[in-house]
Amino acid sequence: MELTHFQMYLITRVDTLGLMFSSCGVLATGGSIVSAYTSYALDLKSRSWCIPIGCLGLIMMFISCLIPTKSDIALIYAVPAIVNNQDVQSIPPELAKLARVKLEEMVKEAVTK
Repeated sequence: MELTHFQMYLITRVDTLGLMFSSCGVLATGGSIVSAYTSYALDLKSRSWCIPIGCLGLIMMFISCLIPTKSDIALIYAVPAIVNNQDVQSIPPELAKLARVKLEEMVKEAVTK
């Protein structure tokens, strides 16, 4: 699986996209709540747009929760590539022997302390 330059660019921009959606959602929801409260307090009849804008803000905040971060995308691409790699499927015998020797040394150190 290869990444194109455009896909790499999108990965670098994905955090900004999530921040944009959450910021716009908070502003739209907060603005509609404040506008609805002030028009109710001042007894104005211009509250008809507050509910749709508030709902749009809530939807944008929900979408921002669904947008993965850069680290999520890196895991989505990297973990399958590592797991499906034939070189990683089996541990070389030299590495297993080295790990066993190091583990025995660590056990001896722990016992002597």
